[in-house]
Amino acid sequence: MEIALVLAVIAVIFIVRTFKIVPQQNAWVVERLGKYDRTLTPGLKFVVPFVERVAYKHSLKEVPLDVPSQVCITRDNTQLQVDGIIYYQVTDPMRASYGSSNYVFAITQLAQTLLRSVIGKMELDKTFEERNQINAAVVSALDEAAMNWGVKVLRYEIKDLTPPAEILRSMQAQITAEREKRALIAASEGRKQEQINIATGEREAFIARSEGQRQAEINRSFVALASSLVNGYDVVDLLTQLTEDCARLLDIASAGLLLADGRGLLHVVAASSERTRLLEVHQLQRAEGPCRDCFLTGTPVSVPDLQALESRWPSFVPAACALGFASVHALPMRLRDNRLGALGLFGTNVGALAPDDLALGQALADVASVALVQERAASDSSTVNQQLQTALTSRVLLEQAKGVLAQLGDLDMAAAFTVLRRYARDRNLRLSEVAAAVVERSLAAQDVLDSARPTR
Repeated sequence: MEIALVLAVIAVIFIVRTFKIVPQQNAWVVERLGKYDRTLTPGLKFVVPFVERVAYKHSLKEVPLDVPSQVCITRDNTQLQVDGIIYYQVTDPMRASYGSSNYVFAITQLAQTLLRSVIGKMELDKTFEERNQINAAVVSALDEAAMNWGVKVLRYEIKDLTPPAEILRSMQAQITAEREKRALIAASEGRKQEQINIATGEREAFIARSEGQRQAEINRSFVALASSLVNGYDVVDLLTQLTEDCARLLDIASAGLLLADGRGLLHVVAASSERTRLLEVHQLQRAEGPCRDCFLTGTPVSVPDLQALESRWPSFVPAACALGFASVHALPMRLRDNRLGALGLFGTNVGALAPDDLALGQALADVASVALVQERAASDSSTVNQQLQTALTSRVLLEQAKGVLAQLGDLDMAAAFTVLRRYARDRNLRLSEVAAAVVERSLAAQDVLDSARPTR
């Protein structure tokens, strides 16, 4: 009985030492007579009792390993408390068993050493910004060293970076200052945008008001011209008002108007300024200029830059530039096939007129043409010539009257014309009639001058 019990115990021991069940994701290292023989993979395995033994058991799972906290010194000599965690996995059970006496301790110590080396190459601010770079550097160095240990280092993560309390306070103050700075910048940007919006709104409102005012002035000008045609008008006064409307409504400095007599000779009838009248007279005397060419061809002549065409008008261009003009646009005055004259638009800046301004100028020139010759008499060439001659005669009388007033009142020609026209309008008289009365001395020139002086 005792022998049977002994045999049973021996059998159990033999079975236990022979049959080995290796769990999943594990690897057991078997030694035969103290020498490495093989590695057992998961499942039921057999081992020769008393000759072979399982020397090492390794888990093939990914293992997290806490790296103890340590003090590192940055490039700018700042102490930094750092701790992290390593994730590794045994990939070669044989090397893990015989490559290092304690691969876990070796990995931990090497991770600490590498971390101190990497952080020592960085300044404090960079350590917070470049954690990924630190992690990658540590993993790369660890993985290379752990290959001989049968271990694969998968990841390294810094859990915490703790600077000294003084540095923390300084960083907090810096963050607070940076936030205040951003708040001030945001507030200033808001005020800036507000000012931009206000300025843009005011500019758009000013443009809208200006366009509305200009359109209202255009409407008033055409209404006044139409009213003059219906109720009777003085030709010279009407044409002078038309040149002034052109200078005010268009993007020009002044305007002048030339009319042809029955022989086709041009004469200055109206001008919005004295220098324009002098320039119109100059181009008639020299027989050259854009207004003269416009009359001869019956088509508009646009000269955005006078100096570019000095070879075409060698006398007119220097005279115009001397008076301060840089551009000229001449528009024809015609009624059906009759060429009546030309409307000159003079600018002090180089550049072409906008199409809308040219169209408006031509419309005003057409109104002037209608003012000279009524529609019902347009087919009668003798009537046309008579109307034109009347206008030219009125202009001659007007120039004579201006000369009388300028001499007597010590005025320039522009001021003398203003006095004469004010006297006519205040008394609802035709300008040509007042001019004729001054020339014929039936109206005392001194009375005209006195009417312009303010009463006390």
